[in-house]
Amino acid sequence: MKELLQNKVFKKNLKKWLVMYIGVIALFTTIITYSKYMTTMMGSSEAKVAAFDININYLDNQCISSNNCNTGYYRPTSYIEYYFTVDYMFDVKTDVFLTVLINNKFDFEIFDENNEKITVTKNTEKSNDSYYCGSFKMPVTIGSRKTSKYKIRVKYKYDADKNITNEPYNIVKVNYSAKQVQ
Repeated sequence: MKELLQNKVFKKNLKKWLVMYIGVIALFTTIITYSKYMTTMMGSSEAKVAAFDININYLDNQCISSNNCNTGYYRPTSYIEYYFTVDYMFDVKTDVFLTVLINNKFDFEIFDENNEKITVTKNTEKSNDSYYCGSFKMPVTIGSRKTSKYKIRVKYKYDADKNITNEPYNIVKVNYSAKQVQ
């Protein structure tokens, strides 16, 4: 062993191996110790919560506080219009879908505040023999509080041969669902 330690080539290689060993140990120690600080420098680990506020307000006398609108006593051949507004504020990009539940005894159309007709997609899972359930995507902007106004125009599916009872029907209910978009 004494001859090995006195060999110049071995001493030279031993110094290289010791420097490399100490360097690798120092590198691993640095990475393990400072990895927490390195990841925070690269980006934030906090996600922004989807903060939003949505209120649906009915603008008619026919609509009651439970968000159901009824026909009152109208002629079966006349159109009945229901107006509602959606007040909203979003901090993050969000998709909002308005869901409309309408009695099957009525035909309906939905218009936006520019009086343009909106296409409604039928929700087959929630529709049944008594009610039609449909939804449409509402255009939204991020930032300050906004208000969108909508009109639902309904007409009784009138058949002159059938006897019509003069009773109010609860025909319109509006709700929403919102989902944060990344």
